[in-house]
Amino acid sequence: MGLRGSLFWNTLRLHQWMARRLNLRLLTIPRGEFTCIRTMGYDNVSKPALGLYEKGGDYCRHRALELVREEIGDRPGNVAELGVYKGESARTINYCFPDRKLFLYDIFDFLARDPDTLGNEPPTENYAEVYQNNSSPSLDSTEIIKKGLPHPENCVFRRGYFPETAAPDVDEKFIFVSIDAGSYDTIYKGLEFFYSRLLEGGYLFLGIYNFACENDVDRRCKQALIDAEKAFGPFKKVPLPDWRGTLVIVK
Repeated sequence: MGLRGSLFWNTLRLHQWMARRLNLRLLTIPRGEFTCIRTMGYDNVSKPALGLYEKGGDYCRHRALELVREEIGDRPGNVAELGVYKGESARTINYCFPDRKLFLYDIFDFLARDPDTLGNEPPTENYAEVYQNNSSPSLDSTEIIKKGLPHPENCVFRRGYFPETAAPDVDEKFIFVSIDAGSYDTIYKGLEFFYSRLLEGGYLFLGIYNFACENDVDRRCKQALIDAEKAFGPFKKVPLPDWRGTLVIVK
């Protein structure tokens, strides 16, 4: 084997021993710190969207959205999000599409619990304090979310249960859609409603697709996609290695 070969294997064994002894602590990086590694190349030539460098932000998803925006260019069509929650994704979509109407579909009430909804944990006891001291009994989060949007004047809030809330928008056409819901029924109906209204060259981000969690949200999402493809034909799909396990569907 020779001296070099022996040195290589001895060094490898030493590293393996150190990893076991230290319980891999030196070889792991907290999730929120990965942005420092991911920004080295692309970020040198492109200005990041606002808020992307906040610790814990989903860098891969947001940057993919920026690139998709560049690919869309001047193609017509509005944008939408089904499953807004606290508005982090809506903020980036609104930033990337400042001149498009953004339709936001959600119940916008973190205390309302849909028995078929998975993955939405109830708010903490200090919810009102955390979210700008909102003391409204209904906890309507639309006004809170608006404050974080760069172009709130272009946003249309559809508060309630989907797809009933989409009734006024049956004639709309979309160039970008984000679906990030927790129940099979909502995801399937979202795919049914939006894919037929997605323009050629449009993109649909389906969150929680490769997102392993205890309540099997990703399994429900995958089943909804399988059933949607049976009904509407195969989709063009690209998975992203982001924290939400997003699947990109291209029309």
